[in-house]
This record gives sequence, structure tokens and C-alpha cells, in this order.
Amino acid sequence: MKSLVIYFSHRGNTAFVSRAFYDALKKRGEAYLFELKYVGEKSLLVHLFYRFFPSRAQLATVPTDLQDYDVLCLGIPVLGGYPSSAITKYVQMISSLSGKKVICCYVYGIEASADHCSRYMEKILSRAGKPTIIEAYVPWYDVLREHFMDNIIDKSLSQLTSGPTIFQV
Repeated sequence: MKSLVIYFSHRGNTAFVSRAFYDALKKRGEAYLFELKYVGEKSLLVHLFYRFFPSRAQLATVPTDLQDYDVLCLGIPVLGGYPSSAITKYVQMISSLSGKKVICCYVYGIEASADHCSRYMEKILSRAGKPTIIEAYVPWYDVLREHFMDNIIDKSLSQLTSGPTIFQV
């Protein structure tokens, strides 16, 4: 199994979660880890602009042709019910997700916000095909709690061999 883990992190929680998924996926086969980064100016005003116009964001180069990958794992920081503009832009750049399995790791503070983000992600992911979506909800305040991440990862990865379209962990 060949996996790609892509994430964007504001404060480090999503990076921590994404690296934990990467380590677990690496034990199951070939895995690659990439952090999304903006190119150019990083001012608060520019980030706010990207928030409302994610298609205008310029990202450093990361793989968007997923033909050779079986699994895409997205580390998604949730803010105000939406993913970061970097994640939105990345998903818009993907050529096709048909037949792929996508693990969406929502790192959030408010559960209702994560639920809204999940619906939004399902909509934009479906534009690139009909992937199997596995959802992992990770409250930022539980990221470092003992065994919490192990349980989330085990439940998520166990869904890689199952059949329904959307799973929630």
C-alpha cells in the first residue's frame, strides 16, 4: 500500500496528528509526508485574503497526481467550520481521486465546526472523483492525551479494508 500524507498546520497540533498517521501508514507500506506551505508573503492580511479566495493561494510544490497512491491522508486544521485555505487549494489541484481512499483528520476546537468542515470537505473531494472517505475527529486539546491518537489511528486504518463510502471515527 502506497500512502501520501499532506497537512497544513497553524500551531503544530495538525502536524503532530499528521506525523502520527504517517508513522502508522509507513508500517503498512510505502508512505510519504508533505507539509503545505504558502509561497511568498505570510502576513495576516494575505492569509485572510486566502481564507476567502483559496484558489488564489500559491503553494510550494507537492504531489497532486495521485495515480500511484492508494491512500491520501489529509491533516486538516478546522477554523470557523472550514479547512485552511491551503488544504482547500490542494484539493482543488488534485487531478483525480476516483478509487482512492482519503483519510480526513480534522483537528478542531469546536465539534460543530468540525462537522461543518466535514460536509464541506466531502463536497470538494467529490469534485475530484468518488473517493472512499474515512473521517478522524481529533480535538486539539486531546492531541497529547495518552493513547488517544493510537486509538484514533487504529480505528481509522482498520477502515481501509472496509466497504462503505464514509466512516466516522
